[in-house]
Amino acid sequence: MKHDRQTSRKSSEIRVRYRTHDELITRYSDNVSSGGMFIRTLSFLPINTVLQLQLLLPGETEEIPIIARVAHIIGTDRAGELDRAPGMGLEFLDLAPEGKAALHDTFLQCVDRQSPAPERVRLEGTRILLVEDEGLVQRKIGSLFLRRGLRIALAGTGAEALTKCIKAPPDLILSDIRMPAMDGWTFLRLAKARPDLASVPFVFLASVVSPQERQKAYELGADDFISKTTPPDEILARVEHTLARYREDPEAMSTRRVLHGTLNLVALPTLLQMLMTEGKTGVLKVRSRQCEGRVHVREGRPVRCSLEPFDLSGREAIFELLDWEDGEFEFSSEDCEGEDQIHMNALQLLIEHSRIRDESR
Repeated sequence: MKHDRQTSRKSSEIRVRYRTHDELITRYSDNVSSGGMFIRTLSFLPINTVLQLQLLLPGETEEIPIIARVAHIIGTDRAGELDRAPGMGLEFLDLAPEGKAALHDTFLQCVDRQSPAPERVRLEGTRILLVEDEGLVQRKIGSLFLRRGLRIALAGTGAEALTKCIKAPPDLILSDIRMPAMDGWTFLRLAKARPDLASVPFVFLASVVSPQERQKAYELGADDFISKTTPPDEILARVEHTLARYREDPEAMSTRRVLHGTLNLVALPTLLQMLMTEGKTGVLKVRSRQCEGRVHVREGRPVRCSLEPFDLSGREAIFELLDWEDGEFEFSSEDCEGEDQIHMNALQLLIEHSRIRDESR
């Protein structure tokens, strides 16, 4: 989506182009009708601004001219509260009859092209090894998974868990950290060192949660790090999400080192510094409120960045991502070719972002 905005309210113009029907349904706009549309953007015009909208529909070659006004704005803070994308709601003031007809025909094609939702990954019968020395937590978490149809095996120490894994590798390991005889850190290291257990998803369920421990967990190869205070339904959902990722692409998950988590637990500045310290090469994906950022990292140095659906790239995109306080991240080790478009290492980017933020206050 391209935005062309001038300073004069009377001459303001926005161009919106949809290349495919799927884009029209899911990507740039939450709704389009003969009466208005919502445009996802981080740049806002004042309420009641009248503007010229040029709308190009999928498969068409001529734009539809529409006179519109800014009816409402959803800023980034409000968007976070509503769990949706920020942007502007436009009310159509003048739309020619042929434009209305074109919109109507496009809506019909969009409906025809929508496919059924993909089936949920079936996890019934999946074997979970719960490594936990507290009986109350064993019963609480165990019953949670049993009601979902998963099979549960219990271990009270890392040593007992490792023995059970060697005899019969589970589909996923859910482990505490602080346990007698062998703690969770040692258990994770030993499990990941064994070829028959290295590809088993590993999730920590811990009482004490700190950024340092989360970072350590991801560095050692854990797939997720969950606090015991997390609501039961969310614990179940995150375990199922980890399992689904392995089921959908088992070869990729077993051969690539993947870091995965949430930004409210591990902030993006911490992630960038960790990747720099370890000299990682790959792609860091960050998702929040229907937006996705991709940071390409080569030997610990960010070299490219993009933010969709907004037309942001390079340092501008990274600085926008650094302001995010919630969302999910995933780092995959893979080749990173191409020109360096950032020309700063992670530490320099963080310092520059802090300077810009201080100047804007």
